[in-house]
Amino acid sequence: MRLKKNFYTGLLMILPVVITFYIFNWLFNLAFRIINSTVIIKGLKKLVFFIFGEKADAFYIQVSVYIVAILIIFFSITLLGYMTKLVFFSKIIKKATDVLERIPIIKTVYSASKQIMEIAYSDNGESLYKKVVAVEFPRRGIYAIGFITADKNTALKDFLADKNIVNVFVPTAPNPTSGFLLCIPKEDVHPLNMSVEWAFKLIISGGYITEETVKENEEKNVEENIIV
Repeated sequence: MRLKKNFYTGLLMILPVVITFYIFNWLFNLAFRIINSTVIIKGLKKLVFFIFGEKADAFYIQVSVYIVAILIIFFSITLLGYMTKLVFFSKIIKKATDVLERIPIIKTVYSASKQIMEIAYSDNGESLYKKVVAVEFPRRGIYAIGFITADKNTALKDFLADKNIVNVFVPTAPNPTSGFLLCIPKEDVHPLNMSVEWAFKLIISGGYITEETVKENEEKNVEENIIV
């Protein structure tokens, strides 16, 4: 049972990195093919020769190709994000995500990543959570990790006018899409030196994945490589 838990924990950490690497590798190869098979490459060569002269090194052309490839990928992803808001394309995206959510193992990582993105960021890409904090919840002496969602709570100002009340969302583990909204005096909120991403990893793993454990595993791997 412990072996299975460790396997899925390791998989949850490494699979998003591997998937991201392969996706961007595929996008770069696609962008290079688009550039080399169209008039773009001719335009880049003319631009490089115009700036650096006819004796310009191939290195400058290669750098310009990488810059254009990055721009193509950036605008393509941005355009895809815009198209998902359209009714027609949103249906296509929904069908594609339904397929991903049926694939074993992948659906676990994909669902977790999707939940984090949906609850951590708004439609315009801005983070909904301002800061990671610790609050005494559900009773005194027990602390829970939460996120400040609003620096001021005006709904309670009528009978708590003398206090600065902030909104804190305390998610449940391992499913952070549900949780509790706490309206707490600012002096009872304790800021933590932790990023929002790490806080979500900690919550989803039930406290198993921490920055310290990741660093310890990396140090062990380095030591093992040195011994070998």
